Amino acid sequence: MTAGELAEALEYLEAHRPDDDVLGRALAGEFARRTAAEYRAPAARHARPT
Repeated sequence: MTAGELAEALEYLEAHRPDDDVLGRALAGEFARRTAAEYRAPAARHARPT
């Protein structure tokens, strides 16, 4: 899934409040990992060598 698809899935789950919260937590964790990786990647490419 793309980050956009993960965000859509999270929005759907939030709107429909399922009884099983495990899927929501798993999707949220994956979304957090992917968005964090996206923000770290550009900084690493532009970092000066030490």
